[in-house]
Amino acid sequence: MDHQADEAWVPGVQRKLYQWSKANPEDAWRDMWGWVTDLRVLRHAWQRVVSNRGRRTAGIDGMTVGRIRNGIGEQRFLEGLQAELRSGAYRPSPARRKLIPKAGKPGQFRPLGIPTIKDRVVQGAVKTLLEPIFEAQFWHVSYGFRPGRSTHGTLEHNRVPGQRILTSLPRLDDHIRLIRTATETSVPPASKASSSLRSSRPINPRRVQEPSRPTCSGAHSTTRCAVRCRRSLRTGLVRLSKTCAPT
Repeated sequence: MDHQADEAWVPGVQRKLYQWSKANPEDAWRDMWGWVTDLRVLRHAWQRVVSNRGRRTAGIDGMTVGRIRNGIGEQRFLEGLQAELRSGAYRPSPARRKLIPKAGKPGQFRPLGIPTIKDRVVQGAVKTLLEPIFEAQFWHVSYGFRPGRSTHGTLEHNRVPGQRILTSLPRLDDHIRLIRTATETSVPPASKASSSLRSSRPINPRRVQEPSRPTCSGAHSTTRCAVRCRRSLRTGLVRLSKTCAPT
């Protein structure tokens, strides 16, 4: 079996499927069964099963990768599987159920289904062809159950904007100093202030807050606290600029 030729051919097919799915997302896919049952795709899926740690774990039929190699051999196994798939005789076997202890939770278990080696190869062949088709339709912010992505990428994606907000925020003391400076040096006479207030748009008391220094309790996250502080100070500065605007 020429594994190197298979590893070079399969990625080319995946690239074509991805490009076709990206360009024609509404089209129906036909003739996929011929590719699923192609020996090159089955050998590619077999290599994925062989490289997995579960190759020593048998399904309900008791067969492992080692027993298949020492028995009928890889080539005969895959050719027989191809014949079953193309003739319609293939039937998936029930998964062997095993209880795995939960980490950090003594006495609790999670059920694990272990398929047979034959079913794993078929699943891998189908996944090899369907994955690029669906990958073309995902958003770039989708991280669940995708190759090369995990919850760590999600946390990193959400952490970077938060850091940008914090680093782009001006210092809180600068805002307070600006308010005090404007109040002490730029306040016009009462007549001008009242006239500017009369000529300006009415202020909704429900939306305007006093330009005092806001406080955030420990229950708020750092990013939310910073955003609330900035919004409150911005509202105070807008109100102050309207009040102190020269006529």
